Amino acid sequence: MKVLFFCLIVYLGLFSSAYSSYDNAYLKILLKQSKEKELSSKRYWHLLLHYEPSLLEGVTSNVESKDFFFAKDGKTNPSSELEATLKSFFRPVSSLKEHPQCRFVARYTWLKKQLDLDSVKLPSPQCNKFLNWVRDLDPSSISMVFPTYGMGSPLSIYSHTFIKINSKKYPEGSYLNTAISFSAAFPSNENPVTLTFKGVFGGYQGYFGVEPYYLKVKAYSYLDNRDLFEYYLNLTEDEIDRIVLHVWELKDISMDYYFFKKNCSYYLLDLLEIARPSLALKEQFALWTIPADTIRLLFEIPEFVIKTNYFPSKLTYLYQRLQDLSEEERIVLLHLFEAKDLSFSNNWYSLRDEQKAFLLEIYRDYLALIATPEAANVRKEVVNLRSEIDLVTEEKSYPQMVESPEQGHASSRWSFGVGLQEEKGNFLDIELRLSLHDFLDPGIGFDRFSEIETGKLRVRSFEDKVIIEDFTILNLTSIFPYDKVYDISSWRFLMNIKQDHSQQCFNCPIFNLQAGTGIGFQLGETLSYILVDADYHYGDAYEGKFQLGGQIGIGGLYSLRKKWKVNLSLYHFRFYFGEKDMYWEKKGAVRYSLNHNQDLRLEGKTINSYSEVKLGWQIFF
Repeated sequence: MKVLFFCLIVYLGLFSSAYSSYDNAYLKILLKQSKEKELSSKRYWHLLLHYEPSLLEGVTSNVESKDFFFAKDGKTNPSSELEATLKSFFRPVSSLKEHPQCRFVARYTWLKKQLDLDSVKLPSPQCNKFLNWVRDLDPSSISMVFPTYGMGSPLSIYSHTFIKINSKKYPEGSYLNTAISFSAAFPSNENPVTLTFKGVFGGYQGYFGVEPYYLKVKAYSYLDNRDLFEYYLNLTEDEIDRIVLHVWELKDISMDYYFFKKNCSYYLLDLLEIARPSLALKEQFALWTIPADTIRLLFEIPEFVIKTNYFPSKLTYLYQRLQDLSEEERIVLLHLFEAKDLSFSNNWYSLRDEQKAFLLEIYRDYLALIATPEAANVRKEVVNLRSEIDLVTEEKSYPQMVESPEQGHASSRWSFGVGLQEEKGNFLDIELRLSLHDFLDPGIGFDRFSEIETGKLRVRSFEDKVIIEDFTILNLTSIFPYDKVYDISSWRFLMNIKQDHSQQCFNCPIFNLQAGTGIGFQLGETLSYILVDADYHYGDAYEGKFQLGGQIGIGGLYSLRKKWKVNLSLYHFRFYFGEKDMYWEKKGAVRYSLNHNQDLRLEGKTINSYSEVKLGWQIFF
């Protein structure tokens, strides 16, 4: 590491002893040179201080911690901060506090190169903490890691990214490497409503964290049951150094955090731009930053991603092995899963030793996923019993269950449609969805059991009027196939403003809130479900301005060779409070995928006497 080797020489104080006072003459020369070279306006200085254009004029740093800045107005004044930073490098060396040259090594390294600093004329602190940290890292390469969705958790589709520093000390894939991530700091007892509101609107601050990689594997792969994709990045030694130097500067530093924009992935792009300033990554995300989109962006940079590794979670590996079981083996295993002890069914005694060994290994891993004291005790007994069977089961490799996220469609979507409504005639639809995925979208790279949509606006134009047909604030749906192995339920939450077509009126917008639960069934390529929801409607169209009741429905999703997908549903609505009503809704849709970012859809629905049919074209961007 050339930069760090150079810093090592400087910091060990081989050039001179520490100064006890400022060298004012040399400092004045440096300040003059920095102004002549306009260093405070350079892109790299703005990257190091995390400056971004303000709404009105000038710039503002995303950093909130006051001790990140030396100037009182450093958060908004790059020139003032650069001058104060240079002055700080001349401070006397003190054993009581970390010297600025040690605390802000990336700034010092950059300014030293730009101004050709004479180390003899500056104090030379011994930055032992920094040097020991770098020595422990001993970086050789950088990877970006993407945890996939969690089974039965639509919110996890947004996912997360973090950086892994691969050390020269460990073999490839070692869990002993170091993870660097950015996340919000919030109270553990925060209620979900407050957590969501403050996370979206900037009520929390975020911090960079540096921790052993195995803790991330434990959190995502073992506890959250999420597969991991690792992308090795083509960075030079100097570029890796720049990341390492700046991460050291960011320890214990708080920054602005917004769930949809300035999130984990956004600030990791900061680090990549610091590594290679010619990259312009963040400007691709003006309104929101979705982790999967940042992964796709990496692949747009020529030869930037060297290779990809896939690591299935423990739950995925368990699921794959279950598919290999015979009916007899499955009966035995399900009996153990339900009993959660070592009481075997009669079928157990007719199995061969290799079958018993395989089942005990699956049961052992299942109990580890449960992670309760009772399960841990039973797991010890299972391990002992497995050790009594003197044979080694062959480790089988399984095909990758999910596609990597960069293969999926883009997160936002335009839709254009033409249709026919029975009473009003022809119409045109234009729809914009900010994010992210529904069941009919091309499923490559996404959870096939979940959909999540936010910020979806559909405008409908008739010959004589334009109306808002639907504005979906949030749609979360999880339809997970029932299996005795998994305790994952199907459920739905929907909040939107829509036209109520059950009413005998035109342009009757209502506020709709519904939530419910159900059960899913998988048969081949068909995913069927039963859902029961509570429904609340508010609008001028109702007596008393509201309806409160529920619905029960059945539906099915059928996929054919990834190009075609069919979605059929039948719902019965009944409202008991406010305006009482009862009706049936029938819906059907067929999707044909043109490519991973375009598809065609034919959709239709009927509610009471209302009916419509529409042909639409979806474009993802």
